[in-house]
Amino acid sequence: MNYYPFDIGEPFQTQILDAFRARDAAKTARDRSRANARIRSIRLSAARAKGTHTDSEWRELCAKFWNRCVMCGVHCQRGVLQKDHVIPIYQGGSDAIDNLQPLCKLCNLAKGPDSTNWAAYRAEHGFE
Repeated sequence: MNYYPFDIGEPFQTQILDAFRARDAAKTARDRSRANARIRSIRLSAARAKGTHTDSEWRELCAKFWNRCVMCGVHCQRGVLQKDHVIPIYQGGSDAIDNLQPLCKLCNLAKGPDSTNWAAYRAEHGFE
């Protein structure tokens, strides 16, 4: 059975497959919850192994777009924009600044697995 179709590299690939098997074998909701937390932790570790970002880089990225959501263009107060991974972590994306884009809460909730790089689009075409 193919538990995880995205290759996140070793040693993370082996760890995440083991975590999926543990989740499937779990007998209680508590054990499933622990296994899901382990899966999220492994995914984040793999993403950070590929690249990370600083708070300063995030603030600079938000300022580059005038604290606007790059998807819908709404102005947000400083600190309200959410970090969206263009290539989602669960699909093997990194946590590096070049894989992040500032989205408002509504756009981030609605985005799902879409990997459109709105930041690159706005950088080239602007908001108008």
